[in-house]
Amino acid sequence: VDSDTASLSGESCVDSSDPAPAMVRESLRPTIFEELSHNGVDWCRYCGTTEGINWRPGPWGKRTLCNKHGCDYKGYGFASKMPRLNLKNFADEMLEERIRPVLQTFCQMCQQDFSECDNVLIHCDGCHRAYHQDCHPEGIADGDIRFDARWYCEPSCRDNARKRRIV
Repeated sequence: VDSDTASLSGESCVDSSDPAPAMVRESLRPTIFEELSHNGVDWCRYCGTTEGINWRPGPWGKRTLCNKHGCDYKGYGFASKMPRLNLKNFADEMLEERIRPVLQTFCQMCQQDFSECDNVLIHCDGCHRAYHQDCHPEGIADGDIRFDARWYCEPSCRDNARKRRIV
């Protein structure tokens, strides 16, 4: 698997001769995005937003991309002058399998999709972002990497989770 497709397929981009990467810290289940789906709230499977009027089809079916990313995916409007949003690696993925937005697969800062033993990738439980411990602007303490508690990258993310909306 080449590095361009490995990161989008969910496989590690790390060279197999390197030591095995550490596990990504998973969110508690159900994720906020699973709860949104269960409650019938539309959310973009690419960026995670719930704010939108026009919802577009994506590889997961109707109303799975916000207007911006749906247009980028189909190549409409301004997107016709740019490369199309490549989501072909998700063509065989079932809608129920997408429990978080594609953007949350990658660290917001370094864009890597894997963890290292001393630098774990953590998904925010109230927005579309994920960070490595060392990449987060304030750093993330080892004590915050608990698998039995929700983690929010910013105080506003806790409000997002409470209001059941992602901006």
